[in-house]
Amino acid sequence: MKKKMITAAAIGCAMIMAFGSVHASESISKEMSDPVYEAVYNYTVDEFGKYFDKTQVSIPCLVIAGVDESDPDDILVGGDFEIFNYDIDGDTLVTQSGGSFPGMLHLTTNEDGSCTVTKADMVEDGEGFTESAQNIFGDLYEEFMEIYSDSDAKDDIRAHMITDYVIDNGIDIAAYQDYGWDPVVLPAPYEDEEMLADEADLSEDDAALVEDDTALSEDDAALSEDDAALFEDISEAIDERGIEGEILDGNYVLRVPVDADDPGEWIADDMSQDDSVVKLASAELKDGVYTITYEPTGDGVITAAVRHITNGACDRLYTYDLEVKDGKATGVTGGSYTESPSNEMISEYITGEWLEAETQFTQAEIIDNPAGGFDVTIISPATHGSFIIKATMYYDCETDNFVYENGSVYEVPITDSEEEDPGEAVRTDASGTITIIPDEAQEKIASLEWRTSENPEDAVAFVK
Repeated sequence: MKKKMITAAAIGCAMIMAFGSVHASESISKEMSDPVYEAVYNYTVDEFGKYFDKTQVSIPCLVIAGVDESDPDDILVGGDFEIFNYDIDGDTLVTQSGGSFPGMLHLTTNEDGSCTVTKADMVEDGEGFTESAQNIFGDLYEEFMEIYSDSDAKDDIRAHMITDYVIDNGIDIAAYQDYGWDPVVLPAPYEDEEMLADEADLSEDDAALVEDDTALSEDDAALSEDDAALFEDISEAIDERGIEGEILDGNYVLRVPVDADDPGEWIADDMSQDDSVVKLASAELKDGVYTITYEPTGDGVITAAVRHITNGACDRLYTYDLEVKDGKATGVTGGSYTESPSNEMISEYITGEWLEAETQFTQAEIIDNPAGGFDVTIISPATHGSFIIKATMYYDCETDNFVYENGSVYEVPITDSEEEDPGEAVRTDASGTITIIPDEAQEKIASLEWRTSENPEDAVAFVK
C-alpha cells in the first residue's frame, strides 16, 4: 500500500490529553510517515468498517487535521476517519454504505518499526459534538472543524484514495458512484498530477531562460558575498506566526512584533553555553518590534529559544535550530512553537477544592482569576504548619507547571471560625509551582503536586 499526500492542511498538535491540551506544540512535519499511515489506514478499515455489512471493497478516506510523531510511544493522528464500502458493477464502484468517525487516534511504535493504534478518542454525536471535539482536539479544534466541513477537499481525498486502491490492487475501475448521483471519474494519482505540473513549469522556465539571459547574471550578483546584505526567507521554518527571520551579513536576525498593550516581555536566549555556535549580539525593543541578532562563533547546529514571559511564566516559546557553516549563518533546520492553554481550556479540571492526599489536613482551593491565571489558596491548620498562602498562578508552557511568585503568607488564626480574616501578611514573596499529574491512561488528572521555591524537593500531593 502506497502512502499519498493526503494531509488537508498544515499540521501540528502535541501533548493532547482527553481532558484538553495542556499545551500545544506545533511541529514542522506535514504528513504521516509510512508506518503511521499504514496503521491508520488498516485501523479505519478493520475497526470502523466492522459497523457495516461486508461488501466487495472497503476503502477509507482519511481527512487529517493534525499529526504529531514526536513521541514514538504516543503518536497522535487527529481528523475525520471515513470508510466507504462498495460493490463492483462493471468498471464502477457502487457505494453501499459508509460512515464518518472523527476523533484522535493514539499509536505506538513496535520494535520492527511498524505502528499500532492503541486508543481512539472519538467525537460524540449530536449535542455533545462540539464540547467533545474541543476537549479532544484542544488548540487543533479550529483546524479540525475546517477540514471536517470542507466537503470539496474530502471528495478530492476520497477520489484519490480510490485511485490508489485501484492501482495497488490491479482492478479495472474507472469511476465510483454514490446512490442517486452520477458516476465520478477517478482522477490520476497525485504523482502523475504533480509530474504534469512540473513539466509545465519546466517548459515555462526553459522559455524564460531563452528569452532573458541577463537574469542569471543579475541573480549571481545578488548572491555574491560582496553584496551589502544576504537575505533568506525563513518564515516557513518559524511557523508563520508573525515573526520575521532573515540572514543578514552572515548573522541570524529575528523580528518579533509586540503589541503596545502587551503585559509581558520577550526574552532571547543569551547562548552563553560552552558548545554554542552563535552568541546573542543584540536584543532590543524599538517601535513595536523586538529585534534579536545572533552572531556566529563557530560551526554546527544549535537550538536557540525566544520566550514570552508574563507574570513570571513562559506563555509562548519559540525554538530555532540554527545552522552555521564556515562562520556564517546558513539556515534554520527545524524549530517549534509552544504556548500555554487558555483558562477556558483547563478551568473545569483544576478549579475547586483539593485535599492533601496523605493526611487531608492541608487544603487547596483554586478559582479562576478574571484578569488571567488562577487564584490559589493553600491552608494548613494550626496543628500542621499554621500557614495560609494566597497567590495567583500562571501556566508555564516550558516547564509544564503552574508557577506563582509574590504570593502572600499569613498565620493561621487561632479560632474555630472559618470566616475570620487571617490579618496582615507575614511576607509577600512566596513562590512555587503546581504540577498536573495525569493518571496512567492519560485521561484525567490524578493529582496536583505543590512545591515551594524554598523546599523544591518536598512535594505535597493534592487530590479532589
